[in-house]
Amino acid sequence: MPRRKNQSRYVLLGLLDMRPMSGYDIKKILEFSFSDIWSESYGNIYPTLKAFLKDGLAEEKRVHQEGKPDRIVYSITPKGKKELTAWLKKPYEKRRVRDEFLMKLLFGYSLSREDNARLMESYLTLLRERVIWYRESTEALEKQGITDQKDLLEYLALLQGKMVQEAKIRWCEKSISMLREFGQ
Repeated sequence: MPRRKNQSRYVLLGLLDMRPMSGYDIKKILEFSFSDIWSESYGNIYPTLKAFLKDGLAEEKRVHQEGKPDRIVYSITPKGKKELTAWLKKPYEKRRVRDEFLMKLLFGYSLSREDNARLMESYLTLLRERVIWYRESTEALEKQGITDQKDLLEYLALLQGKMVQEAKIRWCEKSISMLREFGQ
C-alpha cells in the first residue's frame, strides 16, 4: 500500500495558492482564522516550505524591511498548483479529530460536577468568542458581495464554522445545566 503524504503539505500549498506569504503569515492565519480546523507548528511549517523550494512547488522572494531582517515570502509555482489540484480532486478520507476538551470531559468523572461545569463554562466562553468572529466574517463577505467561486467557497467554510460553533454552544449550555441538576 502506498504511503500517504502528509496532509499538512497540501494545506500549506493551499494557503500559498490564496496569496504569497511568509512562514510567520501562515502560522498567524492558522492560529486565528483556521484554528477550528487545522493547526501547524513552526517546526513543521518551515521545513515544509524548504521542501517546497527543493521540490519546485514554491519559490521565495526576499522583501526588505526597514530596521528589521528581510522577510521571506513564498509563492506557489505552477508545479505546486498542479500538486494541490491533484490533491483537491482526490476523494475525501476519514476525518481525524483530536479534541482535548472532549477527552477531559470524558475522563472527568473523578472531578466534582462543579469542576466539570467550570471546565464547560470556560469552553463555552471560547465558543462564544469564536462564533462572534465567524458571524463577523460571514457578514463581511455578504456585505462585500460573493462575486466568484473563491468567495463562495470561503463563505461556505465560514458558514459551516459558524453553525458548528452555534450548535456546540447549545450543547454546552444544556450540558452545564444537566451537570448542575444531576443528583440533586
